Amino acid sequence: MAPQESKMVMHTKGQMRHKYICKYILNTHIRKVHTMKTVKDYIRTIPDFPEKGIMFRDVTSVIQDADGLKLAIDEMIKRLDGLDFDVIAGAESRGFVFGMPIAYALHKPFVMVRKSRQAAM
Repeated sequence: MAPQESKMVMHTKGQMRHKYICKYILNTHIRKVHTMKTVKDYIRTIPDFPEKGIMFRDVTSVIQDADGLKLAIDEMIKRLDGLDFDVIAGAESRGFVFGMPIAYALHKPFVMVRKSRQAAM
């Protein structure tokens, strides 16, 4: 009878180990779900730049993080779902950075839109 009891105890320990592993996986997954970031979380805000009263939104913090960049591109692509268009156009310079991967993902041509010389002066 001792071997059966021993076997039963081993089975119970295995179940307990399995229960704790499942709990760990679920808790890890739940933590990830609760900590999901939005694109806004990746954008750095610099107050009073270039002058007092202006809140500059720095997108370099988005493109320097692989998860942030993927999230930004994926979110912009979602907004285009259901629209019929022939080309993606991006205004310099942020439009170049984000427009090109969107055009690539959607298999559309990309047009760079530059500021006119007069606007730059």
